Amino acid sequence: MKLEADLLVGNAAQGVTLKASPGSTDAEGKLGVIPDGTVALATDFNPGSCLTESLPLITTIACTPMRMTPAEAILGITLHAARALRQEKDLGSLDPGKQADLVVLDIPDYRHLSYHFGVNHVWKVIKKGRLAWEAESAHSTIRVDPR
Repeated sequence: MKLEADLLVGNAAQGVTLKASPGSTDAEGKLGVIPDGTVALATDFNPGSCLTESLPLITTIACTPMRMTPAEAILGITLHAARALRQEKDLGSLDPGKQADLVVLDIPDYRHLSYHFGVNHVWKVIKKGRLAWEAESAHSTIRVDPR
């Protein structure tokens, strides 16, 4: 693992996007804060090493053994993932001129994506700026008192 970590640090210094599949990687340390590097997170869904399609679960794993913050994990599955695929000019963030793909989650705070795992929080899916899917009703059971 040390040799791999040294290679990752060297690549990060050169501006390379680091790709991690927390479900199949023994991720030690906090990869999300390597100077000048970004970490792209993915499920790497395949029966050989990581049998999950759940990006929320990947963010949970990124926030626990990888010690990334929820904000770093969300960047890892959005903008940094788009960068890893060389699609950051069109995808990965909500900016003028981009494709406007997004998921609206029924959670009280972005940190709940990785904190309250194992359930589907998706309320709406927007693809290219248009509603592509909507849940029949909001289904979250966690509510935070705004006071």
